[in-house]
Amino acid sequence: MSNILSEMRPCYVNGERAIFHKWIKNINLKLNCSRILSREKIRELINILEEYGFIQGDCEPVIIEETLAIIEYVDGRVRMVKPHEVRFADKKINDFIFQFQFDEHCGEIISDKE
Repeated sequence: MSNILSEMRPCYVNGERAIFHKWIKNINLKLNCSRILSREKIRELINILEEYGFIQGDCEPVIIEETLAIIEYVDGRVRMVKPHEVRFADKKINDFIFQFQFDEHCGEIISDKE
């Protein structure tokens, strides 16, 4: 996990009030295996991965990287959530000057203001 940007902002997550803390990059390892594995085989593969840093045999490791938000709900719960679940409440986007206009019905650019 690596820190991307840190700036506390009020937000809503799935309709619930929260404080956004920062964006993070979360990296997970997934194993694509050509056959079904027993729990013992899975433990063995994890041990090999931890010891040698790679997997041999009929499993291909796949790295999954995603950006997540760390948010804190008003009751103190802290969660990692996906970006599409966060709606900022501070209207900070209004501080930016856009060079084009959007059609609000279909979300397309209708003209440049240049």
